[in-house]
Amino acid sequence: MAEQALKGGIGAVRRAVTKQNDQLVKDGKPKINADALVNLVVELLPRLRVAEWHDSVDAVEKILDTVDLRDLRAVVAKSNDPTLLKDPSLNEKRDALRAALERRQALDMQHWADDLRAAVDVGRIVAALKISAQPPKAGSRPADDVRARLIALTLEQLSPLSSSDRWVVVLEALAFAPIHNEVLPTAIPGQVSPELTATVQRLAPAIPRIAALFGITVDGKAQMPKPLRPEWRDKKSKKGVPRDKPAAKVPPATPAPTTDN
Repeated sequence: MAEQALKGGIGAVRRAVTKQNDQLVKDGKPKINADALVNLVVELLPRLRVAEWHDSVDAVEKILDTVDLRDLRAVVAKSNDPTLLKDPSLNEKRDALRAALERRQALDMQHWADDLRAAVDVGRIVAALKISAQPPKAGSRPADDVRARLIALTLEQLSPLSSSDRWVVVLEALAFAPIHNEVLPTAIPGQVSPELTATVQRLAPAIPRIAALFGITVDGKAQMPKPLRPEWRDKKSKKGVPRDKPAAKVPPATPAPTTDN
């Protein structure tokens, strides 16, 4: 019952008791006093939540410098439960965890910014776009100077002189980057492959201005696309790529005839 209460509250407890009583009736056994059991769980629930949070804190504190930020955020967020806020003995741990979360977020943000700037500095545009799309804190944006360079480098890659294959690779990264709606190439490639057209159609809700260059109108109700799974990208990259042909055999050279002097 305690597990049910922690997962779904008192409603979950009542449903579990009802289910158990239905089974008891089928088995010809007396039913459980549901009201008494639910009242007991109601009385215990605050302490159960505190105990559960303590268990989470104990686990996180052992790996505070390496624990996934999502897990750390979840523990901190749970500390704002009204039941936990009523217990003053938890204030010290709550404050310590919040401070640890802020420190980890600041450190991860600095690493993200450094990695992004490094990728831009060496012109690795696809890598830079992907990094920019995955900040440690949702909604974070690159520094203004990095952002401007990121846009400029992306435009260089989306040139009319670039191949359709290159456009596909860059657009797949651009669509999920924070600059996805700030990049507008001067023109589409001279030769547009079917794969490029299909890519633009799929990504159109995220890159409507680029889609318009291809004559594609975005439906206002269209859902935003999702990144391709790595295994799907691998299949696409291998599709249609001819295997290396073995080198042609060259007949041995015929030695030039010799003449006696």
